[in-house]
Amino acid sequence: MSITLSDITNTSTHLSGNRIKVVATTGGIPSGATDYKILLKIVSADNVLFGSPFIDAIAPDDNSEAEFDISGYVDQPVNVDLKWPIPNEYEGRWHGYPNQVYDVQLYAGERYIDSDGNLQESFQAVWGTIFVVKGKLDSLMLARLNELGQTWFTHFSEGGKFLTYMPTTQYIGPDTPVKLWWKSPTTTLAFSLKAKAYYDDGSTVNYSGDGTLWYDVMFEFSVQPRGLQFYPYISGAKLLYYEVWIDSTPNVEKRTFIIDHDYKENNYYLFVDNKIGGIDTIWLNGAVKYNPTGQRTVTSRPFQSGQTTKNRTRFVGGQSRTRKWTINSGFKTKAEMEAIDILLDTQNAWLAIPPADGSTDISQYVLVPVIITSTELDLTDSISDLQSVEIEIEEAY
Repeated sequence: MSITLSDITNTSTHLSGNRIKVVATTGGIPSGATDYKILLKIVSADNVLFGSPFIDAIAPDDNSEAEFDISGYVDQPVNVDLKWPIPNEYEGRWHGYPNQVYDVQLYAGERYIDSDGNLQESFQAVWGTIFVVKGKLDSLMLARLNELGQTWFTHFSEGGKFLTYMPTTQYIGPDTPVKLWWKSPTTTLAFSLKAKAYYDDGSTVNYSGDGTLWYDVMFEFSVQPRGLQFYPYISGAKLLYYEVWIDSTPNVEKRTFIIDHDYKENNYYLFVDNKIGGIDTIWLNGAVKYNPTGQRTVTSRPFQSGQTTKNRTRFVGGQSRTRKWTINSGFKTKAEMEAIDILLDTQNAWLAIPPADGSTDISQYVLVPVIITSTELDLTDSISDLQSVEIEIEEAY
């Protein structure tokens, strides 16, 4: 048996929801064989994918080739983890998630009925390992990258871009939890997380932390102001904005966060799986409507002899309850509003609900998995610089 795999590179990285093409070419069909199929075995080396190993079988074409698309096997629902709660003085400013990058091994093989009528099935040694990140580029983004001759991996990982659709300049509150995500293009990559804060008296404060990244691990960088010791006021000076970037090979883009010190009655935070490997934080500071709904099963029985007005003939046999919110985003720039369209596609979202006493300390918030039930959003207005939108959210329990 001699089967080669092509159109895919060993140790390459892919998004699970986009096509992952593997071409297998046989060196020849055994003499007397019938019902010959080329096999491709897909094995979850880290045991993340349910049902692994998977075996696909395709008869070769006139060129002795079989073309496989393995995305259907590796694009599975997963429990995306979040480090929670986030203390304001959070010291671990980066955290690795091995199970958010799947290690997938590929084996080529063949199956056929031999000349004696016996079923034969065998596989070669492991061809190699590819890495898969849960997500899917939309058609427009995929087309743009194709025009540039790029892929998700070359654009974000090798190109030194955080895994986010949010603009490089954002407005946040002094206590907003800020998360940035990145997957290293190489293993054991030495890096230095850098940040610089600017105050209204002209002073600056710097942060620097060194670490190591691994190829098969997704990394979250928690860079909220207090965690970097960028306090809202230092000796009377007010924090205006701060910058965050990563010095490595490649360097990772600089992002700027402008601090909005104005009082907000409501401070909710929506964490959204952006389908490119990261989780974006959306600050919701507008009006909040809380409208829980419930369903009840009501049964009846006939009026009994001797009953009085205190007795009932209708009873609640069972009930279910769902929490729902309609939250206004608060005014945001056009660039921020345009990025919010990820809400219509996300499969995973979480709402951080503030405590009843109105504290803005994120460590006191409750994190709830939610579903975005809005089916359309008015996100842009050509004559308004600042806009807002109402977002409908339902508890996912």
